Amino acid sequence: MNIKQSMWATSLLVAAALLVVSRAQAGTLPDAQGKQVLALLDDSLWVGDGPASDRHAYVIFSTACGWCRTLHANSRDRDDGVQLRWLLLEGLGNGAEYVAEQGTMAAVAQAFEGQAPAPQFPEQALARLNVNAWVQQSIPGTLAFPTFVYQGAGGVEVAVGMRSDLSAVLAKVEPRPGTADHVSASLAMLARGAPTPVPAPISRFVNFEPDALAMHVLPSVATPRIGEVGHMGLYEEILGFVGDEWIAVVGLRLGDGRAVPAYIHAPQAVRLARLRFDVRPASGPLTAEGAARPIHSHPSRRSPVLDQLRPGYQLERVGEVVLEGETWDVVVLFQDGGRAYVPR
Repeated sequence: MNIKQSMWATSLLVAAALLVVSRAQAGTLPDAQGKQVLALLDDSLWVGDGPASDRHAYVIFSTACGWCRTLHANSRDRDDGVQLRWLLLEGLGNGAEYVAEQGTMAAVAQAFEGQAPAPQFPEQALARLNVNAWVQQSIPGTLAFPTFVYQGAGGVEVAVGMRSDLSAVLAKVEPRPGTADHVSASLAMLARGAPTPVPAPISRFVNFEPDALAMHVLPSVATPRIGEVGHMGLYEEILGFVGDEWIAVVGLRLGDGRAVPAYIHAPQAVRLARLRFDVRPASGPLTAEGAARPIHSHPSRRSPVLDQLRPGYQLERVGEVVLEGETWDVVVLFQDGGRAYVPR
């Protein structure tokens, strides 16, 4: 069995727990977890091997894995009706970029033979490898290639490592009706090109919204959701904005030095971050006379209310903003000097 210590993420920055399949759980997964794992694999980047079929098994593999190469060679002449879906987990090199770019079994064969050329579009290849990097988080710790994941009679099965009798494993694969012709949402999006974040006018992101914000592998709600950013969740490694709704952040740092992006669906945060205003000098204590005054994250009535300035309390005013005909007092609300805004 080709077992290698995981070369992938050493730290996970998402605010919510991701799908977890421990080695102790290798076998049948709990029902809800199994469905989540299959959903993640369905919409990651995989290469279909054989005719499309409701009976299919995901093969998580590396192009550098000798046992995976043997499995590929031994599975060329099958008539069991099971489609193998090869899902590449790999660092850079060993033909991985070419396999990711081409997405064909011919490319997989070339990589196993050591004959894969360099990719024509490296950025596209890297974007595809980055999507699959999130699959690694479902099998933490020591990773064995190949790993099979499939629907069994009693639930979703995970078989870690090479099996001496492949036919016995594939005989356990049960159909998943309606999934034979499934097109990965990630593949569909990347077919239009890799996302290119534009510089963002923020150096960090804090979720001031009361509800958690979803995080995806790509800037589309159709792609796998990999976590969420809870209320007041903080990210300090901002890669930029994608369109008008997405914030790209560093989601994973891999052992090969790669930064894998994650995309936070935060339309209001993007809109507010793009507000343009000047802060004029102002100073002195700010108090509430009579009724409490709302303290906003931005000088906009549509921005989240962070707190209330209540009678009997005061904040130090450090400036004022006039925006869209309304005047706002600028105050320091956080210990790190972070500012907030109080409408007059």
